[in-house]
Amino acid sequence: MIEDRTLTDVPKTGTIILPGAKKIIDCIIIIELSDTGAHLKVPALLGIPPHFAFAAGEKSPRKASVVWWDVDAVGIHFDDK
Repeated sequence: MIEDRTLTDVPKTGTIILPGAKKIIDCIIIIELSDTGAHLKVPALLGIPPHFAFAAGEKSPRKASVVWWDVDAVGIHFDDK
């Protein structure tokens, strides 16, 4: 039997915290959130810098860098791993 790998305990939303913490952008975590990065759906790419802090659920914000851009999504890598 194949084990169900639904990620029910993984946050489905996150927050991009821009440098200076004066602005945040809410986003949706698409498919995955791992120890090394995430795939995020964002409302718009305009205004998202290449480096920022990212928080999901109750976890503390982590430094992140954009590794790829798409029309309405970004792939990020956590810089602290």
